[in-house]
Amino acid sequence: MAAFGGASGAGSREGAATLFLIGYYEFFNLVGALNSSPWTAESFGGDPEKASSARRYVKHAIVNGAGASAIGVAIGGVWWPLIGTAAAAAYTWWLYDRALTKAAQTGSAGWADSTGLGWKGLSWLWARVA
Repeated sequence: MAAFGGASGAGSREGAATLFLIGYYEFFNLVGALNSSPWTAESFGGDPEKASSARRYVKHAIVNGAGASAIGVAIGGVWWPLIGTAAAAAYTWWLYDRALTKAAQTGSAGWADSTGLGWKGLSWLWARVA
């Protein structure tokens, strides 16, 4: 690997920019595949088990994204895929942590009723299911 981004020249810079964007945006594709959304995390994250689950899936996305990007670095000989993934991973961690922190503060565990208890608030349903 030469210097920071590989070979020099306009074509190489354009390719590096493309690799950065692919690393960045494909990370969000991976998050979508392994997690749901910050809105969902904020809606259900008041439930400690659901918050823990959401954080676990964010970690899965980060590990998978970093692994795929590391392979891209090894194949392409430039660091841009990993740099793009690192930027997206940092933003994703911050975004989900913010949503889950807000959910914990408000006690939001669902959107089904005004109590924020969601399905847990439907005791009549659980009595019939159990």
